[in-house]
Amino acid sequence: MKFDISVVVCTYNRCESLKDTLGALSKQQIADGILLEILVVDNNSHDATKKVIEEEAQRSRWPMKYIFEGNQGKSYALNRAIKEACGELVVFTDDDVLPSRHWVSNLWNAYREHNAQVLGGPIRPLWENRPPQWLQNQQFQDYLALLDRGSKLILTENFGSDFLYGANLAVKRSLLLKIGGFRTDLGPNGEKMMMRGEDSELVGRLGEQHVLGVYIPEAIIHHKVSAARMKLSYLRKWRFWAGISWAIKNGSSPRIPLWLVWECSSYFVGVFFFWITRNQIRQVSCERIAWFQLGMNKELITRFITRKKFSSCEPLLQAKASEETKETVLDLTGQSHD
Repeated sequence: MKFDISVVVCTYNRCESLKDTLGALSKQQIADGILLEILVVDNNSHDATKKVIEEEAQRSRWPMKYIFEGNQGKSYALNRAIKEACGELVVFTDDDVLPSRHWVSNLWNAYREHNAQVLGGPIRPLWENRPPQWLQNQQFQDYLALLDRGSKLILTENFGSDFLYGANLAVKRSLLLKIGGFRTDLGPNGEKMMMRGEDSELVGRLGEQHVLGVYIPEAIIHHKVSAARMKLSYLRKWRFWAGISWAIKNGSSPRIPLWLVWECSSYFVGVFFFWITRNQIRQVSCERIAWFQLGMNKELITRFITRKKFSSCEPLLQAKASEETKETVLDLTGQSHD
């Protein structure tokens, strides 16, 4: 069956949060005649993920399909969803967000009105607790994947990798197939759950196609921010892995730039100085750069020692699904689809 829109949620061991997300998606308000499907890709979860999806499917006003992807890694799950999608427009979100009731409708309306191929909107925080003072400064909220480009519609054919984020991203399916989907060497992957960059790398390649990108201020989702993510320790880990991801995404050869080692050391000196002088904003500013550069150095040094070269493009969207995954696509009515 053909659909107009395929909403994709990839998940890994977060069944309680997923339940909230699917509940919000099942209540999306869309104009009559527009067909929507919800694809939930289970990337080797060991909790009650499948049960949650089955239960939410019974309550959903929209068809909901369970897909099991055995290859560990979010990018594998995302690429599997692209292959399975029957919609003209593929809408990506995460298992820890709550979309507004008209989120999908706002994306679809802009897609049709402007003949756009890449679309997205704001990602606002849903704080578990009151954030610490340093985190109330918006310059530090990027590591939480929050996005706000203001209250005006933005249309552009000249956008970069940070224009839209993966939790609120819609792309024409034919374009996704054309560029090959997500890079499988980027993004959360098993033990490397802090690995990032799969969405920004994709948005960057989409920008290189010079297609129309649209930011829709009304297409709002809220991203849950747990107390654990409000700690400096989380920022440090996130920035460290962001540096590793950046080196993988942009590296050309396994060499060690000495200027980067020196600059990274200098920023850590700055962290210590502003810590002892109790200037937390300046301290966190230095930490953002220092830990990012430490991650870059770690990846570059590791590749230099092992002589492992950077790949310009790791395997992308595969043309053929494995036999294992073919057997685990369910429409939750008891039917299995090959």
